[in-house]
Amino acid sequence: MRIGIVHYHLRPGGVTSVITDGVRGLLTHWEDVSIRLITGSREDTDRVLRSIGAASDSRVEVRVHPQVGYHDQDAPLPDATRIEEIRRILTTEAGECDLLWVHNYHLGKNPAFTEALLRTIDDLPSRRFLLHIHDFPESGRYQNLASLHLVTRSPLYPTGPNVRYALINRRDLRILREAGIPADRLFLLENPYHPLPPPTLTDPRPVLLTRLAPHLSPATPLHLSPIRTIRRKNVLEGALLSRLLSPDALYAVSLPGTSQQETAYSELVEACYREGLIRGLFPLGPLAEQVGLPFPTTLHAADLLVSSSVQEGFGYLFIQALDVGKPLLARRLDILEGFEEIFTDYPAFLYSDVRIPASLVDTHLIPIPELAEAYRRKLRTITPLLPPSLGESLDAQLREEFESSAIDFSYLPVPAQKALLHLITETPHTLESIRTANATLLEQAAETLTRPLPPDTRDRLARFSLEAHLVTLARILESYTLPATPDPPHPEGIPDQVLHAFARKEYLRLLYDF
Repeated sequence: MRIGIVHYHLRPGGVTSVITDGVRGLLTHWEDVSIRLITGSREDTDRVLRSIGAASDSRVEVRVHPQVGYHDQDAPLPDATRIEEIRRILTTEAGECDLLWVHNYHLGKNPAFTEALLRTIDDLPSRRFLLHIHDFPESGRYQNLASLHLVTRSPLYPTGPNVRYALINRRDLRILREAGIPADRLFLLENPYHPLPPPTLTDPRPVLLTRLAPHLSPATPLHLSPIRTIRRKNVLEGALLSRLLSPDALYAVSLPGTSQQETAYSELVEACYREGLIRGLFPLGPLAEQVGLPFPTTLHAADLLVSSSVQEGFGYLFIQALDVGKPLLARRLDILEGFEEIFTDYPAFLYSDVRIPASLVDTHLIPIPELAEAYRRKLRTITPLLPPSLGESLDAQLREEFESSAIDFSYLPVPAQKALLHLITETPHTLESIRTANATLLEQAAETLTRPLPPDTRDRLARFSLEAHLVTLARILESYTLPATPDPPHPEGIPDQVLHAFARKEYLRLLYDF
């Protein structure tokens, strides 16, 4: 069997990790399988081949088609000629592979590719396609969605018997099922997770602090967000929570943001550390490596793992907490649907929001009318993409947020978030007013995070093993041989249903626009 795996690029990142883990597992555990990696850029392909141990393995080949890569957002929209060019490429690849496994096919980073793929699926009903969705354009990526609307003419969610969908969490599975895609086309394919090596140091925190912060007591608590500093990670909220929970703790973030879209945010966070608005270490990963401590050691050294992220696809950090046996403080996200049971009796506290008194926001950070108008302007820019009822619903959700006595920190513009950190540094009574507004959260967190670890912590990771991943993939392949249910009667309505499911104020945060 030849499996063609398609992604825009193979640069380091979440999707590439899933691809490399999956390929490594297929080559190790399956017989008579060969892999063709189909990508839009030669960059990092050699590194990927080395990472899967396939640099000289004849069972793995790479094909680079620049037309499959990301489309330059500043370039003119692709025309019919470009779409047809990509369709011919995909037709050839689908004809030479037993399965075409396409990652993030409708992300909106290459609308011509999406349209070409949709046409290819329709043209080749006897060929098998697996559409693996990690990110939806409807989940706040409205610029991408607008690009798709301008270019695509085919139904965005094909439902023919030659198509299967792989979803990485139960929320996404539910959304597509409720939108009308037949259940036998939908599969939950959770990302595989590799447990970290056990700690090489008996007590790594004092060692880490002695090397990186020798002026501090080695008993200083360390709170860690083992993430890259990108906007949706909402890092400044994590810093605020850390200070509210333990004023003496250090708050560390593992990595800076490096992409063009994320550099400004990462630099602002770094400035907060430099200016003393955040007490901690940034970026901890590179700093630790410079003194001979690898990334896993930083996790083992932490007293608490923190996730203030407002959007995740899978949520590796949640699993990492179990892996290293560390308490977890995290924002409750809808991707945890069907996931939370792994934290039964575990020292994990999931919070809904961090409230900032509206009077404080209005007086010291940004006038509430100005904040509300900024959100109305953003809503107006996406209104053409939404049915009228959805626009009205979003407007009502935003009004409710800004008419309340306290505002969710994550809805503040990033400059206002930084200003708040400055304010609580200069005026301690401000920190106390925020502590009072979040008294219940802090009391419950303090109680939950001191629970003892249950004895079966590592056993709970079995569902995320590579073996479990491959078992599900085998079920997907078997499903193509079974009788398929009929197509839904009105597949053209599916995109609107998906859009409706994601049309919530959470995806309108100004945080995304910084």
